[in-house]
Amino acid sequence: MTFISKHITALIASLAVMLASCGSPADEPVAPPRLPGDEGTVMLDLNVVVDGQTDPGAVGSRAFPVIEDGSFEDPVTDYEKLKTLRVIIVRPDGTVEHNRYVELSTPAYNVLHSDNLRFNVRHSERKTIYLLGNEAVVSKQNGDYDFSAIAVGSQFPAGTVADLKLNATIDNSLSSTSRTYVPMSESFDVQIDAPKTMDDFEITRQLFITRSLIKFSFSVKSEVPYDTKRKLTGISVTNLADRSYYLPRATVYDPPKYDAGGNVTQSTNDKGGRLITSFELPDGFSTTKRRFPVMPYYDLDSDNELIFTPYIYMPESDVKEGSSYNVRLYFDGDKDDELSDWLGTRPLAITDIPRNTHVKVNIKITSVGIVADVTLVPYTCISLNPGFGGFEHPEEDTN
Repeated sequence: MTFISKHITALIASLAVMLASCGSPADEPVAPPRLPGDEGTVMLDLNVVVDGQTDPGAVGSRAFPVIEDGSFEDPVTDYEKLKTLRVIIVRPDGTVEHNRYVELSTPAYNVLHSDNLRFNVRHSERKTIYLLGNEAVVSKQNGDYDFSAIAVGSQFPAGTVADLKLNATIDNSLSSTSRTYVPMSESFDVQIDAPKTMDDFEITRQLFITRSLIKFSFSVKSEVPYDTKRKLTGISVTNLADRSYYLPRATVYDPPKYDAGGNVTQSTNDKGGRLITSFELPDGFSTTKRRFPVMPYYDLDSDNELIFTPYIYMPESDVKEGSSYNVRLYFDGDKDDELSDWLGTRPLAITDIPRNTHVKVNIKITSVGIVADVTLVPYTCISLNPGFGGFEHPEEDTN
């Protein structure tokens, strides 16, 4: 081999090694282009708006309207509004990126601008965002579970949080001495893309949070005269579930929570509400009877109609197969049981009572017993709208 041939052979071998080491461009991942100042993070805004009106009282004299169009209700007491909110943001590998607790100065529906729900987050990944509202009662019912102990940088205890339960009623009635805010919750999978323009370094996401419990109201009217005065002292509903999950479990919404592309949808209802069409209760849940005391007493001979909202909140419920919810009336006097037995019980024509629902029961006392009709009315959701809020005194992220 000549000198020139040797060098040509060596050059060809060197080029082959270089090409092999470079590989095919199609085999190499292409890093997204970075804009000036891009450190792999963007600013995520989740600001809060709370609306609603205060209820003028718990007892009225006007029957419930018949609601056939899926109408939604606003919160009617301060305890049905958002007082505290914890936001926990979890990265795809399960690492806690933020754990922030903020508190409203009051649970009123005034809207104030706030920067307390702005988060610096890693982009180019799909995160899970947990919204935990009015958590105090949840902590108490789960062995004083400490949400603040979920440290930034640690692995999020997804299974533990998903299994937290609500296993006791909340009594916010006029006679209660221990009123508390109704717990709320939601979780979302949210895509945070890499910025393509300078404006993309600050993004907003509109989410919602849902009350985790249900409540009952009653309308009672007698259509027959009685020889003696009889006063209604209580109403009971049987076969209610004794516990449910704090976070929604296998919950299906209408309109759906996500669109076909996996983005959080916005409600098409003018009040921002969503129906819940199915959900899951804990395995082996038991059923219980809840008696609602009536105050003030209702005189059956008065010809008036009682509207009674006890403001007692319970776990969402799914009646067991072969059973039904039954409503029963109770009266004062020595013949309480006799009259109650004569009027009998009445099954309610519903099976599922999802969270965030107001159950309105219209009862008529007739000459042959009682007739009960029931309407399920969903609350509006509390929206997390970009650009608005009402939170003060944030607790720093847990480290």
